[in-house]
Amino acid sequence: QYQRTAHRITSPWKWRHLKSVIVPSVQSPPSMLKLHDFCNRALASIRKPLFVVGTERDHVAPWHSVHKIHLLTGAEITFVLTSGGHNAGIVSEPGHKGRRYRVLTREVDGTSYDPEEWASRAEQKQGSWWTAWGEWLAARSGEPGAPPPMGAADKGYAAIADAPGHYVLEH
Repeated sequence: QYQRTAHRITSPWKWRHLKSVIVPSVQSPPSMLKLHDFCNRALASIRKPLFVVGTERDHVAPWHSVHKIHLLTGAEITFVLTSGGHNAGIVSEPGHKGRRYRVLTREVDGTSYDPEEWASRAEQKQGSWWTAWGEWLAARSGEPGAPPPMGAADKGYAAIADAPGHYVLEH
């Protein structure tokens, strides 16, 4: 019997999954507490700027969950919430009609807003978030330069083909 969802997950599987994965993690046995502690310390140590993307209708990584990165590190976070779901929200190239996104940057050790407050403060923009990502990268990048040579012929690794490679052209 299938659950009436787009995922076509069988009901027995869903309940086995809930019992085996979600319930134990809520009860947090000692081994899980150690893992959570390690992950929290690892994320808290990130001090480089982050560009984080969530999508409004993501069924895999709901944006409220993705937004929790604000609670896990004091790093500068540029958080983008894009229209669409798990696939369309991410693969939203410039020029794609009907796309929009919201963006707000939290400075290092700045105030973390809950998702609703964040959404009310974030600037709304039309178009693809890719443009904002490109600008974010450009502001943190050096001058463009020549790419490194392909392969390492002196070590016995000759270049196979120019980028992007033959496999991209295969059908």
